[in-house]
Amino acid sequence: MVISGGTRLPFDSAFSDVFVYNFTNQVWSKPNVNAEPGPMPRYRHYAWFMNGSYYIYGGMSKNTSYTDIWMLNLNNMSWSLITPLNDPPPPLYKPTVVLANISSESTQLYVFGGSFTPDMATISRKLYMYDIGK
Repeated sequence: MVISGGTRLPFDSAFSDVFVYNFTNQVWSKPNVNAEPGPMPRYRHYAWFMNGSYYIYGGMSKNTSYTDIWMLNLNNMSWSLITPLNDPPPPLYKPTVVLANISSESTQLYVFGGSFTPDMATISRKLYMYDIGK
């Protein structure tokens, strides 16, 4: 299991740390990660495994919302920025995100709702599709 990022109350800072849990030994470790380039520190992002790599999308840091996708290669522990095949959705706070493998050539992120502002005052009711390729 891999986790990354996070924050602490009262949400005054965000982290970019990566931790790995070994279920066999029941031990957490903090691997050396090549963080340059790498994602900005964030929390409330979405993470998943695909094709042996760990991915993150979006998230936030204080009053900034992200729309980028990063891939962590678990063999060499280095980050790569993923370039989507279409324009990303606008920055959104706390949207719902679903990953769909449409075919061996297409993986899509569907992003719905969320807010355009951190105080959740301006709600989005749109559905966006973010095509990230294979």
